[in-house]
Amino acid sequence: MIAVIMISLMILVGLFLMGAALFAKKKSFEKTFISGQDNIIAGIIALIFQNAPVKIQRIMLFTFGLLWSGGFAYFLITGKY
Repeated sequence: MIAVIMISLMILVGLFLMGAALFAKKKSFEKTFISGQDNIIAGIIALIFQNAPVKIQRIMLFTFGLLWSGGFAYFLITGKY
């Protein structure tokens, strides 16, 4: 039961990210700060996100939210938890 609640919360987090990508103001994307990457892939993605125009940042954030919520929805639907 706890697993279902936690997976549902993670799906809501993904939906929140997608909503933030659509409805956030341009200033909030310009003021983002990312630090503390522990591997090279996260560092490269953070550099791309920081140096990209706002439209690309919105697309990246929406895609991440979609993958996040979609992945957890898959686990919730199939019951593989």
